Amino acid sequence: MSAAASTPAEAAPQPAVIRRRVMYLRTQDRQNHPKGTISGIGPPKGSKKRKRSSSSLRTKQGQHTTAYVVFEHEIWSAVLDRTPRQAAAELADLADRWLALPRLGSTHADVTRIRDALEERKERLLELHRAPGDTTAEEIAAELDPLTEELLALRNQVPGTALNTKNTGGHGEASMAGALQAMEKLLRADGDDALDGEPPERVAELMWGLLDYNPPPTADTNEVGRFVETHVRSLMSAYPQLWAWLSDATRSQGHLLPWLRSAKQQGGYTGALWRTSDQDLQTVETDLYAHMGW
Repeated sequence: MSAAASTPAEAAPQPAVIRRRVMYLRTQDRQNHPKGTISGIGPPKGSKKRKRSSSSLRTKQGQHTTAYVVFEHEIWSAVLDRTPRQAAAELADLADRWLALPRLGSTHADVTRIRDALEERKERLLELHRAPGDTTAEEIAAELDPLTEELLALRNQVPGTALNTKNTGGHGEASMAGALQAMEKLLRADGDDALDGEPPERVAELMWGLLDYNPPPTADTNEVGRFVETHVRSLMSAYPQLWAWLSDATRSQGHLLPWLRSAKQQGGYTGALWRTSDQDLQTVETDLYAHMGW
């Protein structure tokens, strides 16, 4: 998309929100995407390099378990090629999926606060979706921009999102997520044939590469399962077409764990969960299938 084809939607002042990204609306019809649909999300013109949204930790943020870029891609996936009105409904649906994350099932006061805040944002998004018919796309997008920041901040506060350890500066997550995002774009543009010849094993490896979590062998399988389920749900939201393609290619919705167990059995694997026993992984897999309804 050329710079001339899209422009950031201008937003009304939102003093409580630091503006780090805005939605870009197409200013003309482009291939199969009409004028007024969202071509992407990026920083406001002239803005400085943004920082991440607030952490779930009270101290300086440590390592993320599921890479932060995946949360950004969940937002991107929900709004891409949609009108701002449609995007509002999709983001409300995303908030609903976040409310189903395992870590948000607790009655702890902090968790209740996050749940209530997500519910409140979801209602605001639905109000935007139901805005009067004469409300312009630019006006709706202006309201959506700060809401996406608030959603990301809340997702980043979900317990278990980051571990209180030294931040090692990342492990190439951006490039792996970028590769998955590129495949998602191809599938949306050209259908399943776009990935002819792509090994499903490579896609699975990239998806596991976005999980930075290696508990000790003595870790409780229920705890491990919560991290795995959260990661899977995040991937499904960030790369829905790619997830469907991989499910079809492997004839299984739960393709990631069998791939991981196979990689560990072949030896040399040192990625996510490499210290978890095969027996424990099978338990996690069985529980995941039950929770996801597969």
